[in-house]
Amino acid sequence: MEKREIDKLPQEQWRLQYGKERAKSLNDYSPILTVADIMEILKISKPVVYKLLKNGDLKNRKIGREYKIVKSHFVDFLNTSFKGGQNDR
Repeated sequence: MEKREIDKLPQEQWRLQYGKERAKSLNDYSPILTVADIMEILKISKPVVYKLLKNGDLKNRKIGREYKIVKSHFVDFLNTSFKGGQNDR
């Protein structure tokens, strides 16, 4: 997926050029996501993220006390969860 020219601007340059913060895109996140990242992206609470992780809805690895989610698994989750505009939850 090729980035659009406007998406290539770093956050600080965007703020100076347009006078406001640019909304983060998925490309702005690390290839390995955290619970906090998922909360921010989906705008959901921590208990809801943990429920997705513990139910196996969202593939993850627990490293020590922290859950880590590979970005491609998160994208797969989004694609299957919202396929056809249906939400089965």
